[in-house]
Amino acid sequence: MQIRYRSSIIRVLASISISALLVLSVACSETPTASEMQRVLDGLERGFEASRPGRGLTDYPSDQREDIPKAYAMLLLGSIDRARHQGANQLPQLGSTAGKWLLDHQDENHDGVIGWGVPIAWDAYGDGTVNPANTEYTISTAIAVHALLDWMEFSADAPRQQILAAVTNSLRPYLQSEMRAPSGMAPYSLVEADRRYDTFNPAAYLAGQLQRFSHVTTDAAMASDLRQAADTTISVLMANKKSAPKSGAWYWNYSLQENTPNDLPHASYIIDGIATYLQYRGRLAPGIEKERIVAHLDDFLDRDDRHPLAWPYFRTDVHLPARLYDLGIAMRISCGNPKLSGFTDELLRSFPAYQGTDGHYYRQPIDYAKKANVQNRQVAEYEAYLYQGLAACVLAHKAR
Repeated sequence: MQIRYRSSIIRVLASISISALLVLSVACSETPTASEMQRVLDGLERGFEASRPGRGLTDYPSDQREDIPKAYAMLLLGSIDRARHQGANQLPQLGSTAGKWLLDHQDENHDGVIGWGVPIAWDAYGDGTVNPANTEYTISTAIAVHALLDWMEFSADAPRQQILAAVTNSLRPYLQSEMRAPSGMAPYSLVEADRRYDTFNPAAYLAGQLQRFSHVTTDAAMASDLRQAADTTISVLMANKKSAPKSGAWYWNYSLQENTPNDLPHASYIIDGIATYLQYRGRLAPGIEKERIVAHLDDFLDRDDRHPLAWPYFRTDVHLPARLYDLGIAMRISCGNPKLSGFTDELLRSFPAYQGTDGHYYRQPIDYAKKANVQNRQVAEYEAYLYQGLAACVLAHKAR
């Protein structure tokens, strides 16, 4: 869903001088302690709606409150990490509510296709083809699969058979050759118009979950197809990697059809997907240098004051602070990785700058939004991403 966001940012830049952006530092002076992060997590939990915690204001062209599947998935992932940190063997209520919502809403548009999307009509590529609300999107489905499999692995009380059925049915369409992008990768969505584009971030994230599920399913034929589909996507990724200036880190453009690097969350999706593929022993793993892929995260720190950026510093036409959503997904990857300790510290120092006077966390840093005169809002999905990111960091802190 990056295309429209990116174009809107460019319009904002037309009215804001780069020099004004450069002076905006969003970092705090000290890294929060694990106890302080725990208190933030407690506060976030109190702010989520008890019966529908993934519901809230969206970050799409709508001012309505909606249920966002990715928000539910992130809350489930965060709840699992919190339970692990506390030494519990059962999921807290927030997590079980989020997990059950995903299972109960696995075919929200009632088209017979299992998967998850967004609750609004969306022209993903700005090409005039509008997908109806609740169209299944690859990235939403991959994140939901990730969360459900984590739940099944963590808790003996998880509805194992329901999860296995939902995951099996949501992944099966991606094994069909006619449901691929032109390069052979998994598509942006299963919609024919979207399959024209070779978009790296959803394909990579899904590839990790395909490889993972090949070790779970008892269907040998499906396991083979899962591995083959994952290998195909990873092969295309490796053939199209870029090398960042100075660092030499590997990164990817948004798609084969574009010459623009990914912003922080979409770069993070790619890193997460490849890391999962490696964790579950993908066939192409020996040729992949994980350290060079993960090192790209450091390219999202400002070269002067080190605050997190929305786009890599070497994209010189845009200089914007990261969104709250960006920080959350990047935390999940960086926390627990000693080689990223400096990057993690900057993320953790930065997130307090997004908190409003009402206690909620907003899309953009509060002071930045005021000085730049850009609309700022409390987005449920973004707070869910922060929740899972902080939960991952607290768990990683315990493991040190």
